[in-house]
Amino acid sequence: MEAEAVRTNLTNCGLRCTDPRVRTLGVILESKRPLSHSEIEDRLDPRLDRVTLYRVLNDLTEAGLLCRITTGGATRYGASEHSHAHFTCDACGITTCLETVPVPTPRLPDHYVVNEIELNLSGLCPGCSPKSRPNVRVRGL
Repeated sequence: MEAEAVRTNLTNCGLRCTDPRVRTLGVILESKRPLSHSEIEDRLDPRLDRVTLYRVLNDLTEAGLLCRITTGGATRYGASEHSHAHFTCDACGITTCLETVPVPTPRLPDHYVVNEIELNLSGLCPGCSPKSRPNVRVRGL
């Protein structure tokens, strides 16, 4: 995504267009999958110090530009565009957005208000699945 579009997103959410915010949001929006803190850190050139990156990620999440996805004890960040499921591979650890898997909206009793629904699935991705790698044994199978 171009820097100008990133700046527009930041401004529209009431955030100042600082260099760390512009670069961090740009890295995440360019990615085809949610990224961990260390993956974002590795893609930023020049790098940001860890504390600055945590603050930037928190600011972008609170502004609604990013969604925080926590699966298997790891936190990843992705574009906050719409609701969909996320799949984390137990073998390689990669989290993938499952755009075609809708997040169901439960029927709740009166006076309950849902603020957020997160659907996180885990298992084996196509690259790690025994069906795509017949000679690999998977724990418990």
